[in-house]
Amino acid sequence: MAKKNLKAALAGHHSRKASADKAARVEDAQKRKAESIKRSVSGASARANAEKKREKKRRRLDEGEEQREGAASEVQRGKQNVSRESAVGHKPTRLFEIDDTVLLIGEGDFSFAVSLVASPHAVALQQLLATSYDTEASCYAKYSNASANVAKLREAAGRQDVVIFEVDGGNLAKHPEVTGLSKTAAKAKARGDDVRFRRSWSKIYWGFPHVGQGHADETRNILANQLALSRFLVSAASLLSVGPVPSYAQQGVAKKGVIAKSRKRAREAHDGGPLSDEEHFSDGEEDAQSDNVDEDGEGGEETTALRSEFARVPYRAPTRAGSILISLRHVSPYTAWELPKLAKSLPTLYPQLLRTAPAPPKGQHTVTTQEAADAGSYRVWRSFDFYPEDYVDYKHVRTDAKGKEGDLFKDESKASCRCWELGRSGPA
Repeated sequence: MAKKNLKAALAGHHSRKASADKAARVEDAQKRKAESIKRSVSGASARANAEKKREKKRRRLDEGEEQREGAASEVQRGKQNVSRESAVGHKPTRLFEIDDTVLLIGEGDFSFAVSLVASPHAVALQQLLATSYDTEASCYAKYSNASANVAKLREAAGRQDVVIFEVDGGNLAKHPEVTGLSKTAAKAKARGDDVRFRRSWSKIYWGFPHVGQGHADETRNILANQLALSRFLVSAASLLSVGPVPSYAQQGVAKKGVIAKSRKRAREAHDGGPLSDEEHFSDGEEDAQSDNVDEDGEGGEETTALRSEFARVPYRAPTRAGSILISLRHVSPYTAWELPKLAKSLPTLYPQLLRTAPAPPKGQHTVTTQEAADAGSYRVWRSFDFYPEDYVDYKHVRTDAKGKEGDLFKDESKASCRCWELGRSGPA
């Protein structure tokens, strides 16, 4: 009986153990299945997350590209805006009025002269004389557009002598076309000169002068150009019209006392330190316009009447004080020429230049120290920014010492340009 009970107990134990083992295996299988499902779900989720990350990255890249393209477009639009502002973002300063007699010195391809007789400048052809230092043949050989521009001017004027060649700015009195005085009565009659009338000029303009002698030494180059400017200032002095000083130049005179006082205070504040030439000679910086002509360059019936009078009697200067205008790049070495200082102290500085500067080209008239003293000094009426783009089709061409043509305004430095207007102060 006892054995039977033991046997039954063992059988029950084995049965329970087998059931427990089976349950454990089932549970283990379920766990593995659950983990497998979990891993599968996790893997899918991870892949989904990875895909999301990749998609997000792609979107960022696309957005970045769009932003770069947008920025590039903005830059381009900005450049276009700057370009437009460069063309119209300043108020042009009128150099010449409808009644001015205008003498142009040192023209290259005559594109500046052509631009002046076009709107909005509308300089009267009967009042204009454009000159070149070169012979006619050498001018055409140097500058590709010169022949066409000269032909335009002569055809529009209906005469050949609206343009003349071989004119030295330091010896203007040599040329009857400039002075209006012929050497003989026969020539005077042929030229239509009025013996009672000597020509005078209310504006004499020299745009971007340069001797072009190719001096390697910078000091010699500066002195050579200062001598050329001085010769011109002396030569032109007696040809300027006389009369009242224009209102914008008078404004400079009126302010002179106030400016002098402020400069005196500045010197005292700086223990008497000297002023720079730029400070000392900036009197009269004005962008004022004359009252004679409307801002668009037209004057209506008055302008028409003036043109008719000019056609009848050309080269009659207005009854106001004449001036010299000189445009220069506002960068070295041009600033080292010290144009305002030369003009103000011409009788004093010219003898020094005559001793120290390289000799001018052979055949040029040597201006004497007495002639410089007779010419006297100049005063700066105004100085202002000069914008070549204000003059349609104007291209300032120059040649180097080897005769190679180039464009002054396409230099890498892109420096600004400045125009100085000078009026006579009187003999020294």
